[in-house]
Amino acid sequence: PVCFEIDADIGGLWNTNTKNHSSVYDSTVINTSKEMMCFSDFPMPKEFPAYCPHHKVLEYFHLYCNNFGLREYITFEHRVDLIEKHDDFEETSNWKLTITDLMKNKTYVEIFNFVLVCNGHHSDSYIPHIPGH
Repeated sequence: PVCFEIDADIGGLWNTNTKNHSSVYDSTVINTSKEMMCFSDFPMPKEFPAYCPHHKVLEYFHLYCNNFGLREYITFEHRVDLIEKHDDFEETSNWKLTITDLMKNKTYVEIFNFVLVCNGHHSDSYIPHIPGH
């Protein structure tokens, strides 16, 4: 498996040290208990508060990632620009991905058998237009 992550580290919107997408406020506290929020195969540590501040949620994701050895599958600072069916999709079910290495500012193409898109629903900021402002 391969995971492309646009940031230099895991955490998504819980990572407030990002320039690539919106994130939670530093003062954010999750409104779901740690028992309901955690992954079923990896409970949150007992010493974590019942309702975690954002930095504890981020720490939990790091603990999870490290516990299951997921970092070796993550290619950091890479953006997926385009996903399209490969020319031989009907025969192979292959997908063609156009990817940009943000550190080298280099774009390339890779072919994969399966694709999951996990960009989250906060990947783009929404700023409403208010007439007169």
